[in-house]
Amino acid sequence: MEAVAQSSVRKRRGGRQVILDAALEMFYAHGYQAASIRDIGSEAGVSQAALYHHFPGKEDLLFTIIDEFSDLILEVTSTALNEYDDAIESLTNAIRYHVGFMSTHRKQLRILFEDKRHLSGEFEKISRSKEKEIFGLYRDALKAVQEVGYLADADLTSATFSTLGIINWNYHWFVPGGRMTIEDLTDQITRFIFQGILNEAGRSR
Repeated sequence: MEAVAQSSVRKRRGGRQVILDAALEMFYAHGYQAASIRDIGSEAGVSQAALYHHFPGKEDLLFTIIDEFSDLILEVTSTALNEYDDAIESLTNAIRYHVGFMSTHRKQLRILFEDKRHLSGEFEKISRSKEKEIFGLYRDALKAVQEVGYLADADLTSATFSTLGIINWNYHWFVPGGRMTIEDLTDQITRFIFQGILNEAGRSR
């Protein structure tokens, strides 16, 4: 009875976002390749004809989820970087917001990291372009730190890839509600990025 009621609500809501929400759930639960259009339509409570009215195919759904989430990352990162005039505070703020996605947008992160390889043609091109934009924001932020004399001697491109790698890799093991809070994780990540893994005694050897 509850399932019928939920389906009825979805039908009344209708439209594009309900289908995207259903695709997000199916891709997250089963992976892009295993989830079928039939599964997504059933989860959304719409016919395949209604689904195809909004999205010509399954790859269109995957692209839309990744593209909209990439836009969100770009918007949040850009805003976070502009909230402070100090270069280090600005970068720290961006990292804090970026890491926060692990608790607020975990499903989108999983799809972005694990299923973007299924994008092809123009979809892949657009996705890579937005990845480069995100990379550019962080590279510019690190350059600002460098220009005020606080960045260790390092290649900016390498430093940017390393910074994003440290931020993003934590998705693979971090579980919201576990022994470490998102605030603890953010503090640890920023400490590793700015100070390295060794303490003062280790660095003085």
